[in-house]
Amino acid sequence: MRSGVHPTQAVVAALLLAIATASILAEETSGTTDDGAMQAARSEPAAAPGQDNTEGPMEEMVVEGMGPLGPDDVRDLVFINQIYNAHSEAGRLYSQGRYKEAFPYLLEAAQQGFKTSQFRLAYLYRRGLGAPFDPIAAIGWLGAAARGNSTPEMKRVYRDIWARVPPERQQEFMAIVDEYVAQYGNDVTRTSCRMTRKAGTYVKRMTCQFDDERLYADYETLLGDLSPDTAPPAPLPE
Repeated sequence: MRSGVHPTQAVVAALLLAIATASILAEETSGTTDDGAMQAARSEPAAAPGQDNTEGPMEEMVVEGMGPLGPDDVRDLVFINQIYNAHSEAGRLYSQGRYKEAFPYLLEAAQQGFKTSQFRLAYLYRRGLGAPFDPIAAIGWLGAAARGNSTPEMKRVYRDIWARVPPERQQEFMAIVDEYVAQYGNDVTRTSCRMTRKAGTYVKRMTCQFDDERLYADYETLLGDLSPDTAPPAPLPE
């Protein structure tokens, strides 16, 4: 994604490194995620600053079958199902602490505006778990997750970090977040996220859906309205 890092971003990276050393995200990420797996991750050792403790893919994943998509590009049903599957697999692997395996799935879903995946991806970058230690990517993904409709936990973690940013560095800090939102926000990825209750419980969780999904839902409804025992048309005269 970031082919070139601005000099000012290097300053922000140093600031975020200091924040990371204070383990802000490690101590602030329990509660409203789907499975509370952030708590389990606390016991994992963080990578040393600048150390890449994984040989996994970097932020260059491209979803198979489609090129880069813009806000005016309708997502087809195959693509939509692929992202839902990636988001689901990411959650399964993440909850098991298999961060290196979860990383590419988290990235795939995060790039399509799925906020829980964005939030978890930020945590992996912040801790160097299954991904290279990257404080700029961490704050970019965290900001994208916290922007707009989000969970109270995501917003709280973001506010806690923002409170530690010196006023003279806030503009640079915000530029990183804006860059990620401009590429992976809900308006660009044609997704909508909201808090929903898990069936049969009072537990709320973040749910994200593609806006284009309704196009296919309407079509399936139309097909479902066709009676299966409709009389066949009369044969054509010979």
